This record gives sequence, structure tokens and C-alpha cells, in this order.
Amino acid sequence: MLSRRAVTCLVAGVGTRAFVLAAGYVAVLTLGLAPRPVPAPISQNRFADLPARWDTGWYVGIASGGYFRPATPPSSERLKFFPAYSLLLRAVAGTLNPGRSPVVWAWTGVVLSTALFCLALLAVSALAAALCGDEAASRTVWAVATYPFAIFYGLPYSESLFLLATTSATVALLHRRCWQLAFWGTLSGMTRPSGFLLAALLFLLGLNSRVVDRRLLLASLAPLAGTAVFTMYLGAVTGHSLAWAVGQPGWRSVVNPFAGVATVYDAVNVAAALFASVLTAFTFRRLGGPYASFMALSLAMALFGIGFNCMGRYTSTLFPMFVLVGCTLRRGVFLSYAVVCFALECAAAAAFFTWRPLY
Repeated sequence: MLSRRAVTCLVAGVGTRAFVLAAGYVAVLTLGLAPRPVPAPISQNRFADLPARWDTGWYVGIASGGYFRPATPPSSERLKFFPAYSLLLRAVAGTLNPGRSPVVWAWTGVVLSTALFCLALLAVSALAAALCGDEAASRTVWAVATYPFAIFYGLPYSESLFLLATTSATVALLHRRCWQLAFWGTLSGMTRPSGFLLAALLFLLGLNSRVVDRRLLLASLAPLAGTAVFTMYLGAVTGHSLAWAVGQPGWRSVVNPFAGVATVYDAVNVAAALFASVLTAFTFRRLGGPYASFMALSLAMALFGIGFNCMGRYTSTLFPMFVLVGCTLRRGVFLSYAVVCFALECAAAAAFFTWRPLY
């Protein structure tokens, strides 16, 4: 028998992902694809082709063929994607014997990401309950699921796994579970470029605990180890350890990050960055410095690494701000907040699935 918390996470995770796909499909049928060059579809059936958008090809390509392919020059773009999600997708899809069918690979990714998202919501709920109580935990779950840029949680992207790893590591530290902390921390460092920043949050939380445990402090550095593993792998096979960090467009925008803001889609990403920045200050006041440090460092890395491009997507995994929303807003206000956010998420889905450059 599922607990009430598990049912909430399941309904929020699966229900909102279904609505996002439906919104995208309706947009494809009514608005059509954007008038811009796009990759060839993986299927002539528009619904079957739905997950094949933007970075899906990179994650699926790495899962099905690895980083390097025979008689093919290594792609610097491919090396910017961390391996954990693609490895997991490869393991799951392998049980289905997908062969070279991109449709099977893509939809396996949809199912995998949705399942991981439900598990991540459970971890988020546990964290919020530990910090603010059960009622806030339920609101936090819906705050994550209805966030305008939560569209990636049901697609073959690494966001679901990253949210699961980062929140599970934090919960493990709060409960002083050393081996779980080491596992989830290492996984976070191997899932996304910003994963190693979780070490700051974990280490500061460990220092702030009533009884400082050296084993926990050591385990809190596991995200650094995860990133180091991938970095050393790239160094061994390419001779360039930091291939995942070079060539990011944001480095050209450090002096004036607003220089690249030219369209309404760019403005939306700026708004997401400003929203997260404001909540960082409130996170510091309500939840403490460790959680605010993770948000501030993540925002800074994203801004200096990619500029405002994709900032909406990058804010979607900043779990402390969702805990803050769940802990701060009361039921009536939160309901209005969630409805508005989910309407914006459906609008974001319409833009995303029709190849509008929202990110």
C-alpha cells in the first residue's frame, strides 16, 4: 500500500508529465514547427517524434553509440554531456533490444526520466518534510512539478536523475547515512557539469551539524570525485581533461551578459535567472547559507558558462528554491502560484516541442 506522500509524488510526477506531452502535441498540430532548420524526424508520426527535440539526440546518441564511434571524428559537443544519464538509459533500453530504432530509444528515455522524476519528488518531499513539515512537503512537490521549466523532467534529459541524486544526497547527510551520501554525491558529480557544486552544500551542512563527523565530511566531497572520474576519463582518451568545460557560449558574455538578449525567448530566460537570484537571498534567510550557496554557485556557473541561454532549464534543478516556496507560501496563495506556473509550463512546452528557441 503506497503512502500518502508516495501517491502525491506519483500523481504529480506522471500527471504533469502527461499534460506537458499533451500540450506539446497540440502545439505541434496547431502551431506547426518553427520556420528554422531542424533535424530530420525520428518518425513520420508526429506523436512518436515528440521526444526528439533539442538535446535529446545527444543523450540518446551517447547511450546508443558512446562518445566515440569508429571512423567518426570525436565531437566536442558530445563531450560536454556527462555520462550518468546516458549510461542508465543504455542499461534500461538494452533490456528492450532497441537496435537502431531511435523511437524506442527516445520513448525509453521518456519512461525512464518520468520514473526518475517520481523518485526525485519523493526525495524532495522527504527533504522538505525534514526542514519544514509534512504540509510544506506536499506543496514543495507541486512547486517542482509545475515550475515553467520543468518540461525536461519527462524527456530524455539528465534533469530527473540530477534532481534525484542531489536531493537524495542532501537527505542522506541530514540523516547521517555515510554510504548513501557517498553514492548519491558521486552520481550527482557524474550527471551534470554543475554536480560538483553540491559538495559546497553538503560540506557546509556537515560543518553546521551539532556533532561534526569526519566521515560525513569526507563523504560530502563525493560530488567532486564524480566529476573527477569523468574528467580523468576524457583526459585519458582525448588528452584534454576539461573538454566538457571548453567552448561554452557564455564565456563570451561575462563582461555584458545582456548582450545576447534579443528576443522574447531570451527575456524569458533572463526572467528565470532573476527569479532564482531573488529566491537565493530568501533561501539564505529561511533555510540557511549551505542551501543558498548551492543556488548562488550554480547560477554563477551557468551564467558564466552559457550566459542567459538555457537559464530557465538550469534553474529547474535548484531544489532549495522549491523547498523555500513550499515552506513559505500558504495553501490559498500557493494554489494560485501553482496554477499560474503550470500554465506557463504548458506554454513553455508548446514552444519547446515546436522548435521555438526557448532555450
